Amino acid sequence: MALTGGLVSYYKFDDASGNASDSTASANTLTNNGTVAYAAGKLNNAADFGTTNSTKSLTRNGYLVSDGAVSFSLWVKQQTEIGSGIQTFLQIGTQSTGFRLDYDYNAGSRRLSLVRLRNSLATVTTSYTITLGTSSYYHLVGVYDLSTITLYVNGASVSTTAASLNGTTNWSPDLGHFSVGANQDLNSGGLSEYASFFADELGIWNKGLTSTEVTTLYNTGVVNPYPFNTAYSMMGGVGSFTLSGQSNNLFPFNITNTSKPTTAFTNLAKP
Repeated sequence: MALTGGLVSYYKFDDASGNASDSTASANTLTNNGTVAYAAGKLNNAADFGTTNSTKSLTRNGYLVSDGAVSFSLWVKQQTEIGSGIQTFLQIGTQSTGFRLDYDYNAGSRRLSLVRLRNSLATVTTSYTITLGTSSYYHLVGVYDLSTITLYVNGASVSTTAASLNGTTNWSPDLGHFSVGANQDLNSGGLSEYASFFADELGIWNKGLTSTEVTTLYNTGVVNPYPFNTAYSMMGGVGSFTLSGQSNNLFPFNITNTSKPTTAFTNLAKP
């Protein structure tokens, strides 16, 4: 399985300040609006949108993906738990036409919603009731595979909805807008529904990720992030070795002698 297949852009948010750089060759840099900071995240740094969800966002005007299948994956951690209204974690397109992930509070209940819109056609939403709190990171994935939209939380599918949009599969993201941490209006270009959260390890694909790929991203995406090919080889007099897993003692890893596959070493810090 190649997670790089169909990958359009990947943002590690390991920047020290300023704009958010794209780790892929696409170089789709995100413009920093309202002084989004960078702080310790799920893996190295994360984008820090502050505690007041007032005016901070990362945006790009220019197509990341066009009509067709699309997926995104990111780690989020709330800074201030939502008590009213809507916060938009990310949006491909605009309020009129696009694909976005919201977190909202209504009638005493909090939920995540994956929304696909296209102008006058019916909006398609799939939602999952959850209180994120402020103590933990969650891995969130949204997938549109031309027939359904599916929301994943921590590697598991939690909600799916048919998304034919009256027989129309295209969703035509308006003018190539893309935003993290806010909702963007097509006509005015204005931003609203700002989010108060940390965002880390954001990937955008022009395909529908499979459930296996989503599970892999959740289980290994932090120990083996983009470019998803961690493999360490050590050459010595006794053979060639491959290290799989994390390269420190925070997570388990194994070293296998590829010359003699029956020989293996285990990280004793995490057996």
